[in-house]
Amino acid sequence: MTIIAKSVVGQEYLYKAASAIRVSRAKAQDIVDALNRKQWQLPDGYTWFTHEVDRYDKAYDYAMHARITCGKRGIRFYHS
Repeated sequence: MTIIAKSVVGQEYLYKAASAIRVSRAKAQDIVDALNRKQWQLPDGYTWFTHEVDRYDKAYDYAMHARITCGKRGIRFYHS
């Protein structure tokens, strides 16, 4: 599954699992770029970054309940 998550700048492999959001693999970079431009919900020293996870990662469970889509109407955030 492709997710985006808040990652430590310079060490992007370190990320907050609770911030994981499921995204389309094709649109992941567009969404990351837009969120980083706006600094959407980012604390100092963090950036949005794309990660690939499987069901054994803690981030997988969080990502199952949040989704961002990018389309004609812009970027939309869904949370269940």
